[in-house]
Amino acid sequence: MINVDLKERTALIVGTAGTLDIAMAESLGKNGAKIVMCYEKGYKSEEFELAMKANGIKCLCREIDLAALDDIIPTMEKIVSEAGNIDILVNNAVSEVEDADVEGKPLHEIDLDTFVYFTDKYLKGLLRSSKVVAADMASRKQGTIVNVVSIRGIIPVADRSICVAVSSGVHGMSRMWGAEAKYDNIRSNTVAIGVLDCDKKLDVSDDVRFSHAGIRRPGTPEEVADAVTFLASDASSYITGVVLPVDGGINAGYSRSF
Repeated sequence: MINVDLKERTALIVGTAGTLDIAMAESLGKNGAKIVMCYEKGYKSEEFELAMKANGIKCLCREIDLAALDDIIPTMEKIVSEAGNIDILVNNAVSEVEDADVEGKPLHEIDLDTFVYFTDKYLKGLLRSSKVVAADMASRKQGTIVNVVSIRGIIPVADRSICVAVSSGVHGMSRMWGAEAKYDNIRSNTVAIGVLDCDKKLDVSDDVRFSHAGIRRPGTPEEVADAVTFLASDASSYITGVVLPVDGGINAGYSRSF
């Protein structure tokens, strides 16, 4: 596990309170941060809370509906007020979008209502929730934002329009927010992840699944969490506006021998 100093800092994670969120919270928490888990409506926080308790990490869990666009700002304002100053914001826009796209469809078969639902939720929704936290950070002229999305925003995959659209959109917003650091000293970066060992298994052998990757295995949530913690800490104090692939080398190009 990466070792940095996050004492006296509060980290807000917006996600599903799932396996990846637990790993990120454990990494941030073990390095001293107080954790606020803002989990999406429809998910449960019990497993997350038990994991935090087992690791002795202070944690506050609250629910938010990113699909209810008109409710996001007042809900997030209440959460920020209750939690106190937010120093680190982690937006995890991976799990649900990946699941929605698992059956993938070509352009002429895309369900437009589903496409609009997820792009509204993870582009408009995350913009609204991040706006509230950024206002808190700007008032103190400090803060870091880490957006966690799919590598498909860099390396598109056929029949995955929803995930590609959301990931690409978050990549772009995150880079722009990073460029705006000159105004309020808020750094913003993205972690673009590949296949993890906690992902849903596909009916494909690992030999085929990772035949084009430099590192021929799935990643672990902990490996992603280390990257997130690095970008959230002062160890990355001169880094903003980047998209960091944590994908086993998928983005580097196809490493086939034929």
